[in-house]
Amino acid sequence: MERKKEEEKKWIGKGIQFPRGGKEVLSGTFAGIVGTIIGHPLDLVKVRLQTQSRYNGALDVLFKVVKEEGIRHGLFRGLIPPLISLTFLNSVSFGSYSLFKSKLMEWRERKRGIREENSHKLRWEYFGAGLLTGTFSGVFSTPFEMVKVRMQLDNISEKQYRGSAHCASSLYRTFGLRSWYTGYLTNTVRESVFCGIYFGAYEHSKHFLLDIGVVSTLAVMVSGGASGMLAWVVSFPLDCIKANIQGQNLHNRFQTEFRTGPSHSFSSVVKYLWTTRGIGGFFSGVGPSVARAFIVSSTRFSAYEFAYEMLTKHVEQNGA
Repeated sequence: MERKKEEEKKWIGKGIQFPRGGKEVLSGTFAGIVGTIIGHPLDLVKVRLQTQSRYNGALDVLFKVVKEEGIRHGLFRGLIPPLISLTFLNSVSFGSYSLFKSKLMEWRERKRGIREENSHKLRWEYFGAGLLTGTFSGVFSTPFEMVKVRMQLDNISEKQYRGSAHCASSLYRTFGLRSWYTGYLTNTVRESVFCGIYFGAYEHSKHFLLDIGVVSTLAVMVSGGASGMLAWVVSFPLDCIKANIQGQNLHNRFQTEFRTGPSHSFSSVVKYLWTTRGIGGFFSGVGPSVARAFIVSSTRFSAYEFAYEMLTKHVEQNGA
């Protein structure tokens, strides 16, 4: 009996040794759940402004959606796909970013033969790792983005889908698997641009704020929020184009016998937005998106850093 207790104490004292990238994946999962729930209503406002012209700004969207559709079935309609996808994608993104970053930094150190410790210096590895992360994420995010956009536009003229699963299955039955990847290239480029700026700006701004004496919690929140805002502003035109491609009448794209108009390609959407709305057409809904970006990104990075610290202190080093 005593021997068993000693073995238990010995096992507890060792803690859990995570595989490489394990803590980043788990921390990213937690960050994805927190960030998605907080940011979904503003994301719905963004999509409505990007694809519909009957609204007079973000507040008008909020009031009309709540009044006509309710909170649960309006503001939080289509929550399940991004909750699943962004939780999964955040775990993949933070894990893959950590891996890509370490590999790029190791490659640079081998090439130069020295290890650079100067956090003030611009490090292309941060941006490069983010770009690679976005390219990888596009494979997984496009189907979920497609379902999310279709769900968020579903209540406008008529309700077609009972839920996200019904939406995904309906798209598959009617148009095939290819419908899930509508706008894949546009979304992948958007993800790459976004993640490159997102992670690169966060790393540099956090190091800078920590170096000048800002407390860690505040440095993470400010850096996370600022990097999210910058990444969204730069990638927003691509997001607007993507939303219009994914929100189009799919019969025009996949079933020529039922076509009622032209299919929306990247070039046709760019031409349409430019001729009908001008440069502002590429930034419709940018206000709530930037506000959402600061809130969600500051929360997401805070949740990530919190989970990472908890896993390090209370799981990996438990009893140490």
